[in-house]
Amino acid sequence: MFCALLAITLTQTTVDLPRFPSLSPDGDHVSFSWRGDLWSVSSSGGHARRLTAHTANETRSAWSPDGAEIIFESDRDGVRNLWCMSSDGTNVRQLTTLDRPVTLSAVADDQIWFSAYLELDVYRSERPYKIPRDGGNPTRLHDAFGATPVPGEDGQMFFVRGGYYDGWARRHFRSAECADVWSLHADGTFNQLTTWAGNDGWPASDGQGNVLYLSDATDRTVNLWRQPKNGGDATQVTSFTEMDINDWSLAANGKVAIAHRWDRLHRIDLTETTAKVTALTITAPSDAMADRVESLSGNTTQASLSPNGKTVALIAGNDLYIRDAEGKRPARLVFGSEGREEDPVWSTDGNTLWFVSDLSGTRCLHAANVAFERTDLQPVTDEEINEPSKEDADAESEEATEEPTTNWHEALDFDITDVLIRSTEDRSPRAVPGGKGLVFRSTRGQMEYLNLETMESRVLFTHWDGWIDFDLSPDGKWIAYAQHDLDFNSDIFLMRLDGSTPPVNITRHPDNDEHPRFSADGRLLVFTSERKAEAYDIMMVALDAEYDRLLEADRETYHDKAKKLASDREANDAPTNEWDWSLDDAWLRLRRLTTLDGDETSPWIAPGGDTIVFQASGTQKGLHRIDWKGENRTKIGSGAVQGFSSDGTSLLRIDRGTTVLSKTDGKDETKLGVSGRKLVNHAERNQRKIMAIGRDLGETYYDPNMGGCDWEALVPRYAALAAGCRTNEAFDWVANRLIGEVNGSHMRVRSPSDVPSGAGRTPGRLGIDASTTAGIVNITNVLSFGPAAEATPPLQAGDQIIAVNFTPLLGTTLRRLLQGTIGNEVAITVVRDEEEHTTLLSPISWRDERQLRYESWRRATAEFVEQATNGKVGYIHIQGMNQPSLEIFERDLFAACAGKEALLLDVRNNGGGWTTDRVLASIMAPAHAWTTPRGADPAQIGHYPQDRLFIQRTPIPINLLCNEKSYSNAEIMSHAFKTIGRGKLVGMPTHGSVISTGAFSLEDGTTVRMPFRGWYVADDNPRDMELNGAIPDLLVPQTPADESNNTDTQLKTALEDLLKRISE
Repeated sequence: MFCALLAITLTQTTVDLPRFPSLSPDGDHVSFSWRGDLWSVSSSGGHARRLTAHTANETRSAWSPDGAEIIFESDRDGVRNLWCMSSDGTNVRQLTTLDRPVTLSAVADDQIWFSAYLELDVYRSERPYKIPRDGGNPTRLHDAFGATPVPGEDGQMFFVRGGYYDGWARRHFRSAECADVWSLHADGTFNQLTTWAGNDGWPASDGQGNVLYLSDATDRTVNLWRQPKNGGDATQVTSFTEMDINDWSLAANGKVAIAHRWDRLHRIDLTETTAKVTALTITAPSDAMADRVESLSGNTTQASLSPNGKTVALIAGNDLYIRDAEGKRPARLVFGSEGREEDPVWSTDGNTLWFVSDLSGTRCLHAANVAFERTDLQPVTDEEINEPSKEDADAESEEATEEPTTNWHEALDFDITDVLIRSTEDRSPRAVPGGKGLVFRSTRGQMEYLNLETMESRVLFTHWDGWIDFDLSPDGKWIAYAQHDLDFNSDIFLMRLDGSTPPVNITRHPDNDEHPRFSADGRLLVFTSERKAEAYDIMMVALDAEYDRLLEADRETYHDKAKKLASDREANDAPTNEWDWSLDDAWLRLRRLTTLDGDETSPWIAPGGDTIVFQASGTQKGLHRIDWKGENRTKIGSGAVQGFSSDGTSLLRIDRGTTVLSKTDGKDETKLGVSGRKLVNHAERNQRKIMAIGRDLGETYYDPNMGGCDWEALVPRYAALAAGCRTNEAFDWVANRLIGEVNGSHMRVRSPSDVPSGAGRTPGRLGIDASTTAGIVNITNVLSFGPAAEATPPLQAGDQIIAVNFTPLLGTTLRRLLQGTIGNEVAITVVRDEEEHTTLLSPISWRDERQLRYESWRRATAEFVEQATNGKVGYIHIQGMNQPSLEIFERDLFAACAGKEALLLDVRNNGGGWTTDRVLASIMAPAHAWTTPRGADPAQIGHYPQDRLFIQRTPIPINLLCNEKSYSNAEIMSHAFKTIGRGKLVGMPTHGSVISTGAFSLEDGTTVRMPFRGWYVADDNPRDMELNGAIPDLLVPQTPADESNNTDTQLKTALEDLLKRISE
């Protein structure tokens, strides 16, 4: 017995990240999520008992009023749906089969309440729903938008409006889109209870005339608050500082609450005037594996071919490997660590392999050399014992070739040395031809030269641009690099490495020029350029003008000779530049080599300058090869090119995570994968990932003050918190709260999904609106152009669906029967006029139906405007600030303005993009002339040839609608419209989220969005658009009552103003 107790004790661990607590009705027990599963423990703490054990993520839970069951969220079927189990964890069953994730909020008597974005509304918000306790079809709790509904007293209901975009992860955010608590009374009237500019939410009734909720109204920290249920002064219940309450639960008796804060649960006793808060200590069996095993197969990200072409350096699983180029021997680990290794590059003599590792906390430069070769295993012969004299050795040294002194492809062990260990971020090293130095990029856009003899580093130049791409001239004297200016136009510059002359811009064009690469003799430079039709093409320039004066036959002769010279040259030789470069006119002598329908990028030029390989998109997607004339194009495969061999006969690339060495035409492939497995410690990896997020965002985020937070102190704290995560969902939860400390938009951390695949199980949609009664689905509306409308024969409003593929609906739901049917032919049986009819159709995904609903809403709104204004005002809604929406805008501009006196533009619920200036060019262009052909009425002025315009335009009066869901570039559009004074801005303040953003990846493929550029209003009061939404001239809120009555007050107000203006 003693041994058994000892074993139990040894397997216990402290629960370090208990989330989503839910109290039992009597307040004695609490269920919570930990390491992806649900657990139960006394509300006073202690040893927790496991309730679920599944590879899926089990998150929120709620107890039934009798305490017998627990309803919970799980993504077991690929989507976060509702499930049910007995309170002891047995009898698990699925309650919903929805295709959109749900948020559980309450179990009320015989109903389960939740919110979800099920109806795919144009207004970006969830709606509140209920289902029976045993599952079934969701029905609305009310007809307004709202989330996290909970029951109150006397038929009252509490719910939350706002917070759809950012939730609570973005700390200290203040916006018209932030969450507020509302109530719905039994008589159908709505009442806004909170008006704080920040977030108020997650309400619960205490049954004693109050609603409790979370708010960050004071101390810049989320705490628990109490307010009378019908409104009035709120009082603060808890007084936490610095660290928010993330989630909470209230017992049905209203006497005790449980809150999750940082890494612990806290019990809150509400029976006293001043709440008593007690931090809980919870233990549980430590049965989650501390390590995970990952396969290295198909996990190669970078590769580099040695100068002699015999060895390939590989980065696989974030570690450095080598493999012989013939693929005869398995890969061998050169350096593996808990850090991330990257950027392998060979010295020009092939003896040293440089690489980057962040093991020390920042990216630093390291070197690897062979310490033990396979030949060292052979016994020493008598001849080898008799060492040569010094004179003989000197003579042999003089005759030595430039071959590596070590055979990397035969290497068994390696010496690793630190080259440059600093607090800066040093990366992307390139060996200077001749073997005298390294050029690398340091923090942001600082380029440096490291002298390998003195080990001293000097700055080549410093710049804000952190995306500099560069190449070194073969003679080791020049650097070619692509660099952005403040208009974010990238040009290509040439600069001497000794700094003796200023950089020369050799492209000089207002569109982007990127990715420069030299030929082996330094005469030719290829790059990619965006200068035609906003698509990237491959360009070439001869750095000496003499090349351009050669006849085609002479150029052929030159390339043949250049190929031979490159093949014969020793790898460590730095060729003398025999060409008389003419850089001042280089920008006038560029030649376009490709004109495919998509983008051609990432060019690499063969050493002889005769062959260029590049990536293509569009209909020609893949790797392609052309000659120096841009002709004889052939597709040679796919993947990302890593470089040519020094003799120009081989091409190295990575294709779907495997290194491939082939001829330059893509033939004679040798796949050089890395087999085996790697043991990864969860805690160490998660901490490294957080630290990497901290480093890269700290280096690149557009605001150097990081939103006013103490970034350097916060990052290690969150790294420690992330150490307890065992699922990607939990890690993302922690990481998104770290970046939320910055209070910036366009920020998100997303790990590779660990959600079980739902492929084939997602329910298809029919393109209908329906209600369900007694197992019969009554069609109330059929969406134009949807499956039901295009069926054979079409379905109609009034039809009653009774079977799917001849399986009756009785006892199940339509969604359950439609699981796995997207794109397949399905038989739908309906009753129409008391007769059964069967029709065939193909269900669609929720994304496709969302677009159908948008198109239906847009047509209906335009028709309303037409009728309400007697045809005087046209209407255009811009769905997104992107190319497809721009094309629709230009298409609709003619119909919306022809014969109209005014135009109403609408960017409400527009998630942004990049096309503001294109739209402004259409509505802001001043009239400078008109034309009249012979025979036309000369009194008809103001007309202009449409083929002369950049985009179609209109001069008529305009108003613009925006709301709190107008985001990013739609906000830039709203600010611009108001700043320029084109008309009235009507609606609600925009979201206040305007930053240009990119992204970077972490070691396991986790993606982190990286805002790098701020936007500012150019008016008499210059200000950052981030955190400062566009304020309408006419403020018009959208209320729950309007939504319930299907009334668009914002639209009506904008029209009234337009009609008034055109009548004056």
